[in-house]
Amino acid sequence: MVEARPEYRHTKPFEQVTIVNKREGGLVEAYVPISLIYTQDVPVDASHVQELADSIAKEAKSRPGLRTGQLSPVLLAEVEEFDQLPIIDGFHRVPALKLLGSQEVYATIRPESSWEEIVDLRILAATTHRAVRFSRLVEWIEEAWTFSPWRDKVKVSQAFQLRFTAAMTGARLGLSPEDVDEMKNWVDRKCDQWHISPTYLYQQLTVANVADPELVKEARERRQGRTLESITPLHLSAIAKTLPNRHDLQRLVAEEAKKEVLTVPQTRAVAVSIANASSLDEARDLIQKENWKKLEAVYSPSRARELRLQQARKIDGSTEEREYKKVLETFFEDEMEIARLMIENAILAGRYYPASSEATNVQLPTSTNPTEILSEQPATEEFPMDDETISKIYDYKEEIQRHLRSKFKIHPEDAEDYFSQMLLKSIVYMKKGKFHFTTDFELRAWAFRLADQAAITELRSSVPTEDQNISEYEVNILADPVNLDEEATDNEYREMLIKLLPSVGTEQRRTFILKEFYHLGYDDIAKIMGLNISYVRVLLFRARSGLARQISA
Repeated sequence: MVEARPEYRHTKPFEQVTIVNKREGGLVEAYVPISLIYTQDVPVDASHVQELADSIAKEAKSRPGLRTGQLSPVLLAEVEEFDQLPIIDGFHRVPALKLLGSQEVYATIRPESSWEEIVDLRILAATTHRAVRFSRLVEWIEEAWTFSPWRDKVKVSQAFQLRFTAAMTGARLGLSPEDVDEMKNWVDRKCDQWHISPTYLYQQLTVANVADPELVKEARERRQGRTLESITPLHLSAIAKTLPNRHDLQRLVAEEAKKEVLTVPQTRAVAVSIANASSLDEARDLIQKENWKKLEAVYSPSRARELRLQQARKIDGSTEEREYKKVLETFFEDEMEIARLMIENAILAGRYYPASSEATNVQLPTSTNPTEILSEQPATEEFPMDDETISKIYDYKEEIQRHLRSKFKIHPEDAEDYFSQMLLKSIVYMKKGKFHFTTDFELRAWAFRLADQAAITELRSSVPTEDQNISEYEVNILADPVNLDEEATDNEYREMLIKLLPSVGTEQRRTFILKEFYHLGYDDIAKIMGLNISYVRVLLFRARSGLARQISA
């Protein structure tokens, strides 16, 4: 929450300071009475304040020439018609001096400053204070937004969302296209001025937007040691994304994390385990039963890191290569077990109610062994494909997506998803298979049919068997000899996917496995993982894109 700025008063702070030097640019070095400094409720690291107080006291004792014991001045600002000097940088040093009973502060004063300039400079300085960086940035960026012309129309988090979401036009927010363009420019201009990545700020604001404001203020980067005095921004992200806007449950998980010194994956598991609790008492009971410990492995990325390290060290054809393959198979088996565990816990938590396999036409793997999961069909007729061929297929993107939207009456996001499935398979075939196309027309027809097959397979799997009305066209597409030849390469396709799965992010990998190997629909995956459907689509798109890049490389 943005703190209200003080009212202006007609006094002159410079009359009460002891000026010792005037620098270029109008900056003034002075000893300032501590009562003249305008202090605000800004997040500070209490342990760092104490460390600074000890250090200042030590310097003052060993170097009598240091009037206050400071080795560096704080940065203050003079605001017209305001009788105090707001802090720009020095929110730890000022309370440290107060703790020592000091009556004055050595400071550099920036004259004739505006409040907007002060906030911008605070944000610029905040990046150097790692412990409180997250909470300060969130607070001050929200305050910076109050100087924009759109402050009464949308939140700053929405402005960043518009910057990163091409599908958002701003119309539902009552914004004109000109407003949206100007907002995007504001975001880029300010981030450039603050020397901070817009992507990083967007991520932080997204978390803060659904988190308890008090937890946002409390969040601190963890110091070394075995204690957790405050939740870290990563802990808060895990809590807030799992329990968005449920502040009472968020605080409960935060207290449990601090009391038990939980890791971020453990904290996320606790949050997931109480996501469907209807009251705080029920949530406390669930935590005490420690069911969340069954979920802990789901969120631990350590095995993926181990596998990537082994992959980097492997030597083709050597003993290390054989060992790597063993680790790879073990990793995949673990991931399949984790997927089963996620499904089981989603059912136990009441988030997911699966229909019968017969009704949904979904076949869950009965084995986690990759050699048993993969198709045993032999390779068939071959034809050459190269990067130019893949480029041609990509050129058909807009045409194929329009075709899918028109024929199957689906959402544009679904059409893009089916195209990405088709393109990923095409790249695999380029690297592992050989097919026989003599003209661009045959290539185009094959790409369209493969995209149709992806759409039909997906649509059929999401509709109960008794409700399916399969057209003659769909029967022909699914039984087409060319498509059967393509399915014969499924063994190589999946082998390559399994090999590359450790290279994608944990959430992307889990989503991909539930989709690709458990054949679950978007809605099912969203319920199992506790995410919204749109984000599931994003994760799948990123996973496929990442795998495609790895295969192409």
